[in-house]
Amino acid sequence: MNSLGRLGEDVARKYLEMRGWHILEINYKCHLGEIDLIVLQPAPQPILVFVEVKTRRSSYHGHPAASVDLRKQKRLFQVANSYMEYYQSATEPQCRFDVIEVICTKDGLRISNHLEGAFTG
Repeated sequence: MNSLGRLGEDVARKYLEMRGWHILEINYKCHLGEIDLIVLQPAPQPILVFVEVKTRRSSYHGHPAASVDLRKQKRLFQVANSYMEYYQSATEPQCRFDVIEVICTKDGLRISNHLEGAFTG
């Protein structure tokens, strides 16, 4: 991954931590692929959130989330299923897929959009 992408993931992670979400995994990898962040949104009831971070230098060519096409969604769903099977617990929390868009501005990187429930598996 390029350094801009890593910086974008750091911005997204800090943003989620500031919201009180618990980071469980950063760049979770398995034989099926990778998920940028796996977090636990604690309230009002725990939700396991699989987060795809998309970082761009500008939104000139459209929203970064547009690059999370159906093929990418299916891959993320497969990786999430693998994670859930490996880390099974007695009480499975609700799950959701989010996309966080990070854009470069003259002041640095910033979250431009957090799409909660961006797609379903």
